Amino acid sequence: MNIEPFNNPAQLIKKFQQLLNSNDKQSAFQLVAPDAVWHSDEIEAPWSGVHRGKAAIIRHFRAISGTTENFSRNVEQFIENDDSVVEIGSLKCVFKKNKQPFATDYVCIYKVRNNQIYYYRIFEDSLKLRRAYFPENVLQISDAISLGCLFREEDDNAYIFSLLKAKGIPFTVLRSVEELRHFIENDKQNKIVIGSGESASTIWPLIDQPALSGVILLHPANLPQFTTQLRQCPCLIVHASNTSLTSTELLQSINRPRPDIVQFIEDDIVSLLPVILKFINQFGNVRQQPLAQVVRHDAINSMLPAAFPGAIRIITDENCIVGFVKPDNYPSFPHINYRDEVHYILSGNARFRHGDQPVQEIKSGDVVFVKAFELHEWFDYSPDFMLLYVQCKSHA
Repeated sequence: MNIEPFNNPAQLIKKFQQLLNSNDKQSAFQLVAPDAVWHSDEIEAPWSGVHRGKAAIIRHFRAISGTTENFSRNVEQFIENDDSVVEIGSLKCVFKKNKQPFATDYVCIYKVRNNQIYYYRIFEDSLKLRRAYFPENVLQISDAISLGCLFREEDDNAYIFSLLKAKGIPFTVLRSVEELRHFIENDKQNKIVIGSGESASTIWPLIDQPALSGVILLHPANLPQFTTQLRQCPCLIVHASNTSLTSTELLQSINRPRPDIVQFIEDDIVSLLPVILKFINQFGNVRQQPLAQVVRHDAINSMLPAAFPGAIRIITDENCIVGFVKPDNYPSFPHINYRDEVHYILSGNARFRHGDQPVQEIKSGDVVFVKAFELHEWFDYSPDFMLLYVQCKSHA
């Protein structure tokens, strides 16, 4: 297909859409400039992010085709302004991996130069998109959960219960030890109890009750027999920073198994609300959800060699991203990440530069920690150089 002059940018965009709809992608991509930049919402899906250059844009469209079916786009209006075109419409598709449908209204911005598209950006419901593609990361509280909240007006952080109510999570308000015991002893399965302050201290002695599925204690004032309690159900404890319950001496004196206790030191309870909700969902279900992921060696090898710069992503979770980098013969790639990142060198050796610090020689078995937003670069790598990276969610 030879690129012929178009009367206006909107006509070019319409032709581009027509070619895509007829599955003539080769002709469609001739209307894309070699140095074009294509913006898609960053939801950590295979097609998302910023794609620079025609080759990256082609991979972007292949990723969309590979992960969706029944994709359709309904254009309602084009608005032209000099070299820019605004497209207003709606789209829908079904994700292959989970058969989840997705539909959204959108606004796209195109910019045209010399009869080619050199810039594209879409604005859509990215939260809805992420929830459809990663439904496993969307909290859905099971109806089988019976949640009891031991509540006293004077308790610190009692407002957490209003937050649970705002989230649409049903719970039973318990105002005495007698009500708490009755709640635990009733016939309903999957009981979780929450308490704050003095109420948390009241709940702790009952943690060995077989009928309990889980306990959440927020800023407990005191935990009787904390160091000697032998049996416990899954328990999440959020300590205040001024507590004595997390002193080194006390923790070292604990003489009991603690496989089911997770502890935080955090004054701001609200910041841990997502963790609290996940705990409720996990331990309140009749059958606990499988959370681990296994990626087999063969699956990893099938992704190699990777496109420039040699990086592949094998696990994507809302809290971390795991992948490999095997640059082979690609040129070095100075870059910045928006998350903290840990590198473990699996094989080979290379030189490493970050910020304005001296270059370091790195070899197999070394571990490197890179802070978010710091410019860094691997270079002069051996042919067998390969690293595992883990990007951690930023809480900034």
